[in-house]
Amino acid sequence: LALMLEEGGRYDEGLREYAAALPILALARGAYDPRVCEAERNYAGLLDRVGRASDAEPLFTRALACYEKLYGVDSRPYSRVVFSRGILLLGQHRLAEAEQDFRAALRANDSDYTHAHGHRYLGRVLEEQKRYPEALAELAEAERLYRVADLPHDIQRWRARADAGYVMFLQGDARGARTAVDAALAGI
Repeated sequence: LALMLEEGGRYDEGLREYAAALPILALARGAYDPRVCEAERNYAGLLDRVGRASDAEPLFTRALACYEKLYGVDSRPYSRVVFSRGILLLGQHRLAEAEQDFRAALRANDSDYTHAHGHRYLGRVLEEQKRYPEALAELAEAERLYRVADLPHDIQRWRARADAGYVMFLQGDARGARTAVDAALAGI
């Protein structure tokens, strides 16, 4: 019910449902039941979405512990939660921690598309840390993986190109930045 309310944009009601249901589910199924892990992940995601990052982070961390125990750190479920927590940490400008989470997410064997997101966000973290050559390498890998995924009208590929243009600009390469941004706009 909480997930349906969230998907319907009824966030406050969804938050109340998660808060009420999660302790009951954990008691009935046990803390390491896959449904409990998923509920914690979903609840954390909604909390982050509504600007309650400090409430979301411990739930992401609990979900990570659960997925690690059930599937290991190289699993798709673990990868997706650690990626989500990385986005939360990036939003709080906790760059070293966000970098660790994105690198952990990339270690999992996952789809090209999800891996592309990991490289793109890692590139953004590295850019924020002024590690421009590393950022450009990650953004180039993201763009390559988006191209491999070959999704029609995939804006993410062009966002990676535009992000690379911004990094080039920060490095003082105005011509390269202009070329990258023009290519991104042409692709959209």
